[in-house]
Amino acid sequence: MRTVVLSDDRNIDYLNENLINTWVSNVKLKRTDVNKEYFPKRYKDDSEGYDTTLLLTQAIMNGWHEHSPVDCMVISPDFEVLGSISFNDFFDIPFRRISPDKAYRVFIQRAVSGEQPGLDNNGKACSTTDWDAFFNLGMKVNALSVGLNQDNPSHHILNILQTPEPGFQDYTIVDIDTTAFEDGGILTVDIQVGSSEPAGSFDLFDADAEIPTEGIPHQALDSAWDIPSGKTGVIRYHFEKGQKFKLGATGNWFSKKGSINAFIANISIKEVE
Repeated sequence: MRTVVLSDDRNIDYLNENLINTWVSNVKLKRTDVNKEYFPKRYKDDSEGYDTTLLLTQAIMNGWHEHSPVDCMVISPDFEVLGSISFNDFFDIPFRRISPDKAYRVFIQRAVSGEQPGLDNNGKACSTTDWDAFFNLGMKVNALSVGLNQDNPSHHILNILQTPEPGFQDYTIVDIDTTAFEDGGILTVDIQVGSSEPAGSFDLFDADAEIPTEGIPHQALDSAWDIPSGKTGVIRYHFEKGQKFKLGATGNWFSKKGSINAFIANISIKEVE
């Protein structure tokens, strides 16, 4: 791990900023068959190992991949496995197109964004995950929806943006519903771009607008372009009555085609008196 996926400072920064990092021995969890004399010598004060009834232990066991020497997992504060990948997979087919350090960063980011990489529909490790398709950097990520009202005037979004071919657009779309604000208000989107390579560009559209797939998005209501890695930007739009919007997030044209980064968008409404 240290000489491969953790050799990139950007991975370490992302882990430190977004997760609590720890590790658990397969031996201490009694996952592997070992010499009976080894365990009490290695763990003199805990010959029984971990309590397998604990929620965290059960989450780890749900994320195990068969015959895997090391599993990399993302687990939520509610002890839900968000993603799991065997270390063996870092040297398998998908990585002919993406280096292990970048693939690890994509895996972590997409696990945090809710895509459940390496898991089946029951949240358990899946040996049939199509990693080749998962790491195809041209694949679309899921659109998101945000509904704002007077009781909940703000919402926090974490998702992934992708970099298109220069001159084209490949948006991750967030649908924003502000119809509860009948008298209008000020829509603010505070944006933070992750620490990976590509810069981010963001465009706000009316919900009925045709989202462009190429060229400059002249129909955008407001934009924040070329936000560098690790930096912030803002979109602010005054609307007269409640309506629906679409926020498009993409890598900018000066970044490497196919590169991926995370973004955080805090979307909020302020009513105007």
